[in-house]
Formats: sequence, structure tokens, C-alpha cells
Amino acid sequence: MSVHTEYARHGTLVKQLNALLQALHIPIPLEAPTELTPSLLIAILESLLSTRIPKDTLHHDREIMNLQNTKVFLGVLETDILKMDVGLSNLDPRRLANGELEECAYVGELLCWVGRRLGHTSSDDPFEMIDDVPAMARREDAYSPSTSTATRKTFTTSTFSMHRHSDSNTSVDSFRPSTPTSHSTPRPTSRPRCIHEIPSPSVILSPKLDSSFDVGPSVFDSPESPSPRKQAVRYTGYISPVDEELELLSFERSRSMSMSSRKTADDSLDTQSESAYSLLALRESRAHTLALYQERARLLEELARLESEQLNRLER
Repeated sequence: MSVHTEYARHGTLVKQLNALLQALHIPIPLEAPTELTPSLLIAILESLLSTRIPKDTLHHDREIMNLQNTKVFLGVLETDILKMDVGLSNLDPRRLANGELEECAYVGELLCWVGRRLGHTSSDDPFEMIDDVPAMARREDAYSPSTSTATRKTFTTSTFSMHRHSDSNTSVDSFRPSTPTSHSTPRPTSRPRCIHEIPSPSVILSPKLDSSFDVGPSVFDSPESPSPRKQAVRYTGYISPVDEELELLSFERSRSMSMSSRKTADDSLDTQSESAYSLLALRESRAHTLALYQERARLLEELARLESEQLNRLER
């Protein structure tokens, strides 16, 4: 099947994805599902959760960085949003990070379903899901997610764990409540499944299963946020009369206290002003006396000089 035929087959999906992006205020129109890059997938999750998701920016290798971000996306989507096993643990994150059509289309269908459940897209018109994901043979060099793990990595919207090794397993084995556990029971080893063997989201997420499958509290259940209640104004009932004498006494007492404090402040300012004036006057008096002494000494010196000149004239 040609690439053009594949893109035409996913035309409805692209329209739904563009409607979801527009509802999330992400101005990036798509022309094909393969344009769902890891950074765009993380941005969609952040808009759905209204939470900042830490991305891997330490690796200089762009391929490794995209792979890590893709793993984070798959883990958060299945554990914190869907809260059910829809087969994302068997999806190859490398092919999704590289923009392979089958993986991108499958993830796109899940995102459109989530957007419809959260009310971001119109729920009046039924979502035209693609009948089945195109069959794709697994290549020998494709990444195979591990089927058992000794330590379970739990993703929560409050604390996201960034895995620094490219071979770490960030997918969720099955649907379990998000409780921190140190060890988990290994599952029986099963053969890897190709993507065409994974049930289509149109079957897993059909409205018929919504009522029978209890996924527990999730982001789809919008909790009622307590709004502040205003104190109601009472227009009826008994209001006791006001004691005018008591009110007048209280007013006079407060006014007298205010005047007393004001007078005390004025007296304090006057005292400070007087002391400052006295100190200034004393300094001026001392300076004046010193100036008089200096003038007297100058006059005596002038008088002595004149007497000396007069004696010299008489001797001649």
C-alpha cells in the first residue's frame, strides 16, 4: 500500500487531531499522523493535565532525547490519564519517536478519545474511529519492551521520574492503582505481539465498555472544587436598639484619648525643640565670646605696634 493511500486512510484522524490541538490552544496544524513528534506529544499531555512534565534535555544526542521523551509520554498517558491497559506497553517507543505511521496513528486515536472524554472536542458527533490499525510485521531489530521488571516505575502527575538510560522500561505492565511498591510479581512470559495484534482503541474504548469497566478515579472525573461562600445578609429578625449614652461615652473616651496622645506628642516636640534651641544658643554664645577675644587681641597688637613706632620717632 502506498504512503499516499495510508495518509488518505487516516484523514478523519488528522481532522480530529487538529480539532484537539485547536481546543488545547496549540497552534500547530497537522497534515499527517506522523507529525506527532515527541515534543508535541509532551505538549499535548501538559495541556491535558495542566501540569508541567519534565523533559529529558541532558542528552546531546537528539535521537536518545526523543526516545526518552517518548517513553515518558507513553507511561504518563497509560498510567495517569487512561488508567487502563490498552497495549501501550507493547508499542515500540523507537518507532513512535521516529514517526512511524502505524504507531503515530494508534497514539493519535487514543489522544482523540481522551480529548472527547475530557470535553475538549465535540461529543455530539460520534468519533469516526478507524476500523483497525494496519498490520505491521515486527522487524528483527525492533525494540521489544520487557515483559517483567524487578522494580516498577510508577508515574504520577506530581512527581515524574526521568529515566537516564535508553534501555530502561517506562511502560506500564497492566492497569493497577498507582501505589508505590518496591517489588512486583513477575508476569508469565508471553510472546511479543505485533501492533496489528493489539486491540484497536475503537474496540477497547467503545461506549459499551465505558459503563462496565471501572477505571476508578482519574482525570476524566472532574472533582467539584469548593467555591468560597459569601456570608448572607440578614434582612429579617430582631435587632436590639442602640444605647445612645454608651455610644456617646465611648466616642468621648476615644476622642479624649486621641487628644491626650496628640497633646503628649506636641509637648514632646516642644521640649525637643526647646532643648535644641538652647543647645544652639549656647554654641552661638561661645562662638561669639571667642570672636570677641580674638578681636580684642588684634586691637591690643595694633596698639602696641603704634606705640612702638611713636617711640622710634621720638628717639630720632
